[in-house]
Amino acid sequence: MDYDRTPLPEVYRAARTLPRETMDLWGRAIRAMLPPAGEIARVLDLGCGTARFTGLLADVLSASVVGVEPSLRMLEEREVRDPRRARFVAGRAEALPLAGGSVDLVFASMVYHHLRADAALAEVARVLRPGASLMIRTPTRESVADFVYFGFFPEALAIDRARMPSRAGLVEACGAAGFTLRGHELVRQRFAEDHADYYRKIALRGLSSLQLLSDDAFARGLREFAAYCRSAARGGPIDETVELFLFSR
Repeated sequence: MDYDRTPLPEVYRAARTLPRETMDLWGRAIRAMLPPAGEIARVLDLGCGTARFTGLLADVLSASVVGVEPSLRMLEEREVRDPRRARFVAGRAEALPLAGGSVDLVFASMVYHHLRADAALAEVARVLRPGASLMIRTPTRESVADFVYFGFFPEALAIDRARMPSRAGLVEACGAAGFTLRGHELVRQRFAEDHADYYRKIALRGLSSLQLLSDDAFARGLREFAAYCRSAARGGPIDETVELFLFSR
């Protein structure tokens, strides 16, 4: 999907911002899954988007981070602008603008389904040093239906079920590229503080599957979703499951 041909870059930060406690949760999950031995000096945030995780990686891992993102408009909206914490390069996963063996960790958040997996994984293997790690944060076909809003946008659910990897398929694709699975965790994250916040985020249409719907299908689903969120029975935060995989080269 070419984000620069959509409204996504301008709404992405507002629609996809995670609560502070959720970012702290991901910081702990990332650090805990990585092997205790071995220094991580340089990290590639692959498909970094607006740099939602770039600063977190720099802080949690005390590492230099380079964000690679094909959308120039997404990079214009980036959350991290301090060159001491990270630098950013426009580029595609299938042709990374980095030297071979120059990276200790590749982190790919919510991007795997946008890639041509064979070419992208070959490039990831090229830029990683021997023994380094690939970490993929993604829904899978097994977990994608956990997202409550999909109940109101069945066409979007069908899109994601078709393009998301299965757990076994992801492991198989990474194995074919020379990677070995070292860890897998289902992380239950907080996405919105309450149903008003949940409606606000979904109404911004900041998810690529919602952008792929017709305007009529989105409007119809949003009306039903609004009624659901306004219900007096709705209260409390909204949590959802995202998966974290760790592979070694």
